Amino acid sequence: MSGPKISATEMKRLHLFEEDRRRLLQDLVRQKDILRRRLADLNDLQRKMLPFCSEEEIKETVAAVGTIDKTCRDSIPIIDAALDDGTNIKMKEMLDLVKKVHENDEDRIRQAQELVSQFRENFFKKKAESRRETGGGSVAGSAAGSRREEIFSKEEVSEEIGRIQSLLENLEQRAQDLNVPDVKDKVRGLSEEVRLIAADEEMDSFSAFTEVHRLDVMKIRPLREQIEELEREADALDELLSAELARYHMLCMEAGEQPKKFPFEKASLEAIRYECGKMLSDRAGERDIRLLMKRVRDSLQKAGYVYLGEKEEDLDFYREIYRIHDNVVLHVMFDSAGKVTMEVAMEDDKDRLPHEREVEMLVKEQVKFCDEYEKIFQLINEQGMLFQKETMFPPSPEFAQIINTSEFVCEKEQPPGYSYDMYRDRREKYLSEGNY
Repeated sequence: MSGPKISATEMKRLHLFEEDRRRLLQDLVRQKDILRRRLADLNDLQRKMLPFCSEEEIKETVAAVGTIDKTCRDSIPIIDAALDDGTNIKMKEMLDLVKKVHENDEDRIRQAQELVSQFRENFFKKKAESRRETGGGSVAGSAAGSRREEIFSKEEVSEEIGRIQSLLENLEQRAQDLNVPDVKDKVRGLSEEVRLIAADEEMDSFSAFTEVHRLDVMKIRPLREQIEELEREADALDELLSAELARYHMLCMEAGEQPKKFPFEKASLEAIRYECGKMLSDRAGERDIRLLMKRVRDSLQKAGYVYLGEKEEDLDFYREIYRIHDNVVLHVMFDSAGKVTMEVAMEDDKDRLPHEREVEMLVKEQVKFCDEYEKIFQLINEQGMLFQKETMFPPSPEFAQIINTSEFVCEKEQPPGYSYDMYRDRREKYLSEGNY
């Protein structure tokens, strides 16, 4: 029993669902960036521990951090899988899971960093005391000088310089991601100072270690704290802008318009809200129906139907056709109230009535479409539309018809800039450079 199928959805709910989808995409990518930074922090922490911490100190540090490294590495593929799935339910489920697993990560990493700093300071003090016992800088004779050199072996100095260089490379990349040239220049300046220390063949091991350690404590650590604070500010601003952009990009998609460019700054919040207000006051009915058409089209294409074209009857009513097989098509009608009618038909390039044999064939196709509609109905509801069946007509010759497909045209290509792929990188969705 499958004549025309008439179902309806609540347009307001569809709007909210679409905005939620974009926000979830952005939240997942933001969380992924945070996890990557934590992995970089853990890598630096590991380099700090060896070989300057005792076995007991390493155990204490590892206990403080726990399994953050493993959970971060496990969570990134979970986020990628949720992004690939793209459904609101799956994305929210995975986002909540990842946030719960990592809610205490920052405190635990900070605790471990403080422990390692304390252990390293103790290590440095012991080395300094050993140097004083040898007579310090006033020690005379090759034997005393040799003992002073042994306080820090070449391997220890090389390891410390390597750790600092790796840390600076990471900080430079993070400054690049934040688009803060002055901070990036400071990082490069410190990298050059470390390079000069490493290249100074006249500097003894103790002096080289001391200079690198001084740079770490006096200059690199404060700069790192500055970058981390800038990252927290960027995360907070991104969260605020994400909500506004989700709404704005949805309106652009409905209207078939190219999104405008906005810099990554607080002033963009009001600018985006202003653009949304203008778009909401312009042809609201057409935007609603366009969003409805896109969600239904996504579901039909997922079910295997091939989109052939659309025809606009007026601003509040559209028709689309999809290939089922051979010359059999699915005729879909939309109105701005949220109603969608689907019926099986045959295609031709002119207006005419079906022949008797075509009527018989179409009735058989109507019967087949009954089961297919249940699948389509489920796919549409997975889009968050809460589709509700209103009228399900049984198969009947009276519904057999021919569709003049020459009246339908393929929709123009989507303007670039509002596909979901743009949310895979936080910077992409802002579309213009700013302080980010």
